[in-house]
Amino acid sequence: MNRRIQNILLRMNPKEDAPKEIFEKMLLMINEKGSKEREEISFDLTNLVNRYLKSEWDVLKTEMSEYDKLSKTQ
Repeated sequence: MNRRIQNILLRMNPKEDAPKEIFEKMLLMINEKGSKEREEISFDLTNLVNRYLKSEWDVLKTEMSEYDKLSKTQ
């Protein structure tokens, strides 16, 4: 397996479904030979990754907001 893909997977939350889907799409893209099919998989993968990053960003913002509230009360 490609080292970049391994690094990406190590940074994802394995308890969620999105990393599994992303991994499957990456494997499909790597193994696909046709440029048209590869382009479609790439588009799907990009959308999937964007949704995953948005949800992770939202979680981070929520956690930081809670931290700010706690730090102000102490």
